[in-house]
Amino acid sequence: MKIAITASGEDFNSPVDRVFGRAKYFVITDPEETSVEVLGNSQNVNAAQGAGIQAAQQIANKCIDVLLTGNVGPNAFRALDSGSIKVFQFENEENKGDAAEEKPFSEKLFQHIMKPTHMGEMDKPSGHAVITGPCGDTDEFFVKIFSSRIQEIRFRTTGCFFTIAACDAVATLAEGRMVREALRINEEAVIEYLGGLPDDHKHCALLAANTLHRALRAYVIRGTGL
Repeated sequence: MKIAITASGEDFNSPVDRVFGRAKYFVITDPEETSVEVLGNSQNVNAAQGAGIQAAQQIANKCIDVLLTGNVGPNAFRALDSGSIKVFQFENEENKGDAAEEKPFSEKLFQHIMKPTHMGEMDKPSGHAVITGPCGDTDEFFVKIFSSRIQEIRFRTTGCFFTIAACDAVATLAEGRMVREALRINEEAVIEYLGGLPDDHKHCALLAANTLHRALRAYVIRGTGL
């Protein structure tokens, strides 16, 4: 899945550009391949009109699946929709009151999508679990525990970028906690921490929490206790 983000600079550390058509850059990534490409948008930054439509065509030519941005005008939105590009908007003062198709999402969700800090495998984990959800996504969690406290968590997933964010959020919430406390992390806690998830992706939080719970129970079943 290829994702484009409007940015004011040429890398992920640059501030997000809160406009679409006149954004300075589009940072393009595929989380599954960890590839990054930067696409300049200088021809549209100072355009008098039609910047959104031109920018939509530019990213459509890159076969983008998902756009993460701020404000999108109605003509640009229609152009993106015709190219089957799904749009998710950042929450800001200018779009809070808009009747957007997608609820604006938080900066925290964006950070966990683009910069997950717990993705990867672990040698000799204290607990390990794999669950495939009804949606077909598979989450895998590894936990390292000492004296009933979670020292480290790693995860892998076959899911979309919302699944990546949910797994990383679960790991962030659980790391450093006692096992008993981490078992109380549920779908609602993950969604609240991320500042919300689209309705059709809330199940990502449930799958991530359930997989963590199973990994922790695997640790308990081994006889090391809570």
